[in-house]
Amino acid sequence: MERTCPCSYEIGDVLTEPLECLNTDNIILCETNDNIIEKMEGEFKYKLRGKLMDMLNGIVEVKGFKLHIDEDKIPKDMSNGMCIQFEASRIDLW
Repeated sequence: MERTCPCSYEIGDVLTEPLECLNTDNIILCETNDNIIEKMEGEFKYKLRGKLMDMLNGIVEVKGFKLHIDEDKIPKDMSNGMCIQFEASRIDLW
Protein backbone atom coordinates (compact mmCIF):
# COMPACT_ATOMS: atom_id res chain seq x y z
CA MET A 1 0.00 0.00 0.00
CA GLU A 2 1.49 3.32 -1.07
CA ARG A 3 1.35 6.22 1.37
CA THR A 4 1.55 9.76 0.09
CA CYS A 5 0.83 13.17 1.51
CA PRO A 6 -2.29 14.86 0.20
CA CYS A 7 -1.57 17.52 -2.42
CA SER A 8 -4.01 20.33 -3.06
CA TYR A 9 -2.37 21.38 -6.35
CA GLU A 10 -3.72 20.46 -9.79
CA ILE A 11 -1.80 20.14 -13.05
CA GLY A 12 -1.47 23.65 -14.50
CA ASP A 13 -1.62 25.44 -11.13
CA VAL A 14 0.90 28.24 -10.63
CA LEU A 15 2.99 28.09 -7.47
CA THR A 16 3.16 31.29 -5.46
CA GLU A 17 5.55 30.01 -2.80
CA PRO A 18 9.12 28.81 -3.40
CA LEU A 19 9.98 25.12 -3.44
CA GLU A 20 11.70 23.93 -0.27
CA CYS A 21 15.26 22.56 -0.40
CA LEU A 22 15.85 20.16 2.48
CA ASN A 23 19.20 19.62 4.22
CA THR A 24 21.07 22.30 2.29
CA ASP A 25 24.83 22.08 2.59
CA ASN A 26 28.11 23.17 0.95
CA ILE A 27 26.88 26.63 -0.06
CA ILE A 28 29.64 28.30 -2.08
CA LEU A 29 30.13 31.21 -4.49
CA CYS A 30 30.44 30.40 -8.21
CA GLU A 31 32.37 32.18 -10.92
CA THR A 32 30.09 30.82 -13.63
CA ASN A 33 26.45 31.83 -14.04
CA ASP A 34 25.29 28.52 -15.53
CA ASN A 35 22.17 27.32 -13.70
CA ILE A 36 22.20 23.60 -12.91
CA ILE A 37 20.06 21.02 -11.18
CA GLU A 38 21.81 17.67 -11.23
CA LYS A 39 21.53 14.43 -9.31
CA MET A 40 24.78 13.54 -7.56
CA GLU A 41 25.96 10.04 -8.42
CA GLY A 42 25.88 7.49 -5.62
CA GLU A 43 24.14 9.85 -3.21
CA PHE A 44 20.63 10.95 -2.40
CA LYS A 45 21.52 14.57 -3.11
CA TYR A 46 21.22 17.22 -5.79
CA LYS A 47 23.74 19.87 -6.77
CA LEU A 48 22.11 23.19 -7.69
CA ARG A 49 23.51 26.46 -8.99
CA GLY A 50 21.62 29.72 -9.35
CA LYS A 51 21.23 33.36 -8.37
CA LEU A 52 20.86 34.40 -4.73
CA MET A 53 17.75 36.59 -4.89
CA ASP A 54 17.02 37.27 -1.21
CA MET A 55 19.74 36.39 1.27
CA LEU A 56 17.70 37.30 4.36
CA ASN A 57 14.86 34.95 3.39
CA GLY A 58 17.00 32.27 1.70
CA ILE A 59 15.53 32.62 -1.81
CA VAL A 60 17.55 31.34 -4.77
CA GLU A 61 16.42 31.25 -8.42
CA VAL A 62 17.55 28.17 -10.36
CA LYS A 63 16.38 27.58 -13.95
CA GLY A 64 13.36 29.84 -13.37
CA PHE A 65 12.33 28.09 -10.14
CA LYS A 66 12.24 30.01 -6.86
CA LEU A 67 13.77 27.82 -4.14
CA HIS A 68 14.06 28.32 -0.39
CA ILE A 69 17.25 27.27 1.38
CA ASP A 70 18.10 27.58 5.07
CA GLU A 71 19.06 31.26 5.32
CA ASP A 72 21.12 30.59 8.47
CA LYS A 73 23.50 28.43 6.41
CA ILE A 74 24.24 31.13 3.81
CA PRO A 75 27.77 32.49 4.42
CA LYS A 76 27.68 36.12 5.55
CA ASP A 77 30.14 37.24 2.84
CA MET A 78 27.53 36.51 0.15
CA SER A 79 25.02 39.07 -1.10
CA ASN A 80 21.96 39.30 -3.33
CA GLY A 81 22.67 38.84 -7.03
CA MET A 82 25.61 36.49 -6.59
CA CYS A 83 25.75 33.09 -8.25
CA ILE A 84 25.88 30.33 -5.64
CA GLN A 85 26.08 26.56 -5.66
CA PHE A 86 24.73 24.24 -2.99
CA GLU A 87 23.61 20.70 -2.28
CA ALA A 88 20.18 19.56 -1.09
CA SER A 89 18.87 16.12 -0.17
CA ARG A 90 15.42 16.85 -1.55
CA ILE A 91 13.33 19.54 -3.27
CA ASP A 92 9.80 19.60 -1.91
CA LEU A 93 6.48 21.35 -2.42
CA TRP A 94 5.00 22.55 0.90
